[in-house]
Amino acid sequence: MKLRKKCKWCGTRLVLQQKIYCSKKCYGLSYRGEKNPRYRLGKKHTFKTRNKMHESGLKRKPPTIETRKKLSEGKKGKKNHFWQGGTGIYTKYGSDFSYSLKQAIRERDKCCQICDCTEQKSKRELAVHHIDYDKQKNSHENLVALCFSCHNLTGLVRVYWGNQLQNREVGI
Repeated sequence: MKLRKKCKWCGTRLVLQQKIYCSKKCYGLSYRGEKNPRYRLGKKHTFKTRNKMHESGLKRKPPTIETRKKLSEGKKGKKNHFWQGGTGIYTKYGSDFSYSLKQAIRERDKCCQICDCTEQKSKRELAVHHIDYDKQKNSHENLVALCFSCHNLTGLVRVYWGNQLQNREVGI
């Protein structure tokens, strides 16, 4: 005895045994209302449900001072994902790093040493970059002029850009 399958929505007999619905129309109609997996999207919770959710959130205890200290210690120094070997962003520049020194480097290079962009093209002053990232070394050999875009790039992969700029011949 053969089992005859029927459409889940309208009940008509199916020709192919693998199908569940007789047509796309029946398939679409079967997912109306609460049967649709996306039925709750765009719906708002009732006041009673929102109140229950709020109350359950209030029951959670805040972390103790001891726990907060442990969490803080776990993110300090080398354990922090922003750690760059102790080189701080806000280390002081040397006393001889002045506006006149920057102007001399800009006049020497005349354009960005990575992309050859000029101040007129970028409509901004060229930035003066320390090749070895040491803000205390302000010799002409350690400084290079870069456009704003390239100067932002050099902060991402320091080792790569340090090598690229040291190997590049800069006219002195």
